[in-house]
Amino acid sequence: MKKTLILCSLMVSMISFAQRQATWKLDMDSNINELVVDPVTGIVVVETEQQIQGILPKDHKALWTLDKKELNINNASVI
Repeated sequence: MKKTLILCSLMVSMISFAQRQATWKLDMDSNINELVVDPVTGIVVVETEQQIQGILPKDHKALWTLDKKELNINNASVI
């Protein structure tokens, strides 16, 4: 019984410590539909309802932004 109780308490403590706070945040104009990390460049490509953005994580800034209306792209996922 003691072993089971100790094992359960260890598992609960590991689960509670597995979560961590975000290192940084970037405000977006709307909800994110899809997020993809380019394995070669490390650029995070984010698709929202209005835009597609390329974000460089080390600078925490958008490198480029494409407006979906200007590209004639519907609301379907394009990434």
